[in-house]
Amino acid sequence: WGVYGGTTWPWGNIDPVYTNGFHAGGVLGWESQRSLIGLRLDGSMSQINREQGFSTINAGSGTPLLLQFAGDLKVKPLNFGGWALYGIGGLNYFRYKRIALASEEGNECDFEVRDACYTNANNESWSDKFGFNFGGGLDFHIGSQDMFLQARYMAIPSNGARSWTLPVSLGVRYF
Repeated sequence: WGVYGGTTWPWGNIDPVYTNGFHAGGVLGWESQRSLIGLRLDGSMSQINREQGFSTINAGSGTPLLLQFAGDLKVKPLNFGGWALYGIGGLNYFRYKRIALASEEGNECDFEVRDACYTNANNESWSDKFGFNFGGGLDFHIGSQDMFLQARYMAIPSNGARSWTLPVSLGVRYF
């Protein structure tokens, strides 16, 4: 098990509407220190911020929040004396509030920014979507403490498009 935190970057199509925020979360899994393959479950809460100048009707009023729960496969092909590079990916369940998502042209389009369509943020209630994630990281030790640094692209599909975030996390693991 472990805990982690870091910065969350809106990526790609939602970058014009939102700016960097932060996240914190926890991880539970089966991943030995020397094994090639591991499985893990994790969950986090992210807060991102709106770019200046957007209407709160479209981009949401209050704090944009994103909860994510994931089941991931972790593969460590390179392991060198306590330093291990790994790839990670899996499926996500997202729960979000006050976040406008990207929309494909021809589908629901409530407002446009730089020729990209978006649906209005839901200010009053939580919304749910399933998505996916993929990324990479580094397991390492500081003294006797196991730690990791990772970045994962997370995709929230909606109205024929995907809205992307990139959480970059520093965490500690306990065996």
